[in-house]
Amino acid sequence: MAQQPLELILIRHLAESISLPMMVVDAENDLLFFNEAAGRVLGRSFDDAAALSLDQRVQVFDFRDERGQPVPIEALPLVVATREQRPAHAALRLRGFDGVTRPIEATAFPLATAGGHHVGAVVMFWETRNP
Repeated sequence: MAQQPLELILIRHLAESISLPMMVVDAENDLLFFNEAAGRVLGRSFDDAAALSLDQRVQVFDFRDERGQPVPIEALPLVVATREQRPAHAALRLRGFDGVTRPIEATAFPLATAGGHHVGAVVMFWETRNP
């Protein structure tokens, strides 16, 4: 496995040390890591989940808007941050690995090197109250 850019290594270390659910992906939107807090929301620990591509994550997770309508992949905050290299936020309903649907809010932002090279993105998300 190739060495990850320093920015991805550092954001993973940050994610490991905080209680806010976080997920880190590379520039191709392949899952690199999610922390323990994210595992509680997603219904499985990172150690028990394989590194998933975007297509695999969309098959595992069901993303719905607040009205219960499916959310297109291109509208998901992490996808927007990765593909458009800009921050994004959304209120969603997420069905996790465990089959439980949880209302969440998610904020994602792109990660780049000091030289401006896009290396990935991170999403922070948290459970909200059911409306």
